[in-house]
Amino acid sequence: MPRRKYCIEKEKIIIPGLFLKKHKPMLVSKTLGGYEDLLEENGFLRIHKSHLVNSRHVSKVDRDGLLLMNYGKQLVISKRRKEMVMNKLKQH
Repeated sequence: MPRRKYCIEKEKIIIPGLFLKKHKPMLVSKTLGGYEDLLEENGFLRIHKSHLVNSRHVSKVDRDGLLLMNYGKQLVISKRRKEMVMNKLKQH
């Protein structure tokens, strides 16, 4: 099974399989902003200063800005980014 990135959090990458199951952080050399630039065209959205998510793996978003990933992780969308994130998710 190919590895797919679901969610990138500040200072760690959550990847299904090894890193997701063991919840171990992975040291990376780029800033979160660097990954945002690289992955935006692949459906990733910056929802918070500490979170970059793959929009294809978002299960639900409530009106208060709580985002649920399809593997069960809940993340908060920042107030500043909420409108932009909601609009982009509607396009998918």
